[in-house]
Amino acid sequence: MSANKRSRETDEKNQVSKRVKEYDPVEKIGQQAAALETFRRAPLFDGVSVWHDEIVKISTKDFLHVCNTVLLFYDYDFTPTAVRDIRALNARVDDISTLNARALAISVDTEHCHYAFLQREFPAAAAKFPLVADTTKRITRDFQVLDEETGVARRSLIVIDKRGEIRSWSVLQHHEIEHNFDSVILLGFQTS
Repeated sequence: MSANKRSRETDEKNQVSKRVKEYDPVEKIGQQAAALETFRRAPLFDGVSVWHDEIVKISTKDFLHVCNTVLLFYDYDFTPTAVRDIRALNARVDDISTLNARALAISVDTEHCHYAFLQREFPAAAAKFPLVADTTKRITRDFQVLDEETGVARRSLIVIDKRGEIRSWSVLQHHEIEHNFDSVILLGFQTS
């Protein structure tokens, strides 16, 4: 191969690398985090959920202005991360209730998948809060926690006061990291 041809190939590679922006996860996280603001009105939603071994309709209108709300978004049913996150929230749901709050968990799975998941991982109606099916991805998109590349919810925890305003939120990017329910709940309800 001639030196001239190698030079041309190197120039072409350099031109391509200038056009293709390298993926920067820190920049992406910053953009996503900046999108959801505290003290902004939380989106309202209706959906189908599984609670106490039943498939039931749920609407934020039913409990808005009555109680605070903690939303746990998770990726998929049956994943170790989902099991861990839901168990952690389940362990704190009584404390959350004493703060006049209701907990909901949301993923893009169907209500039938939620039902099977609860039967397998949380027998005897052990989950103390509904699992909401967001098959249209409208809820996760409205709360700006939908990962458009994978089509699933980012692991997120959002606290909404009874006025319907977002008090705090956190998004976890790594499956090894656990939600800190204590600090999120404390911060979220400090002034509500």
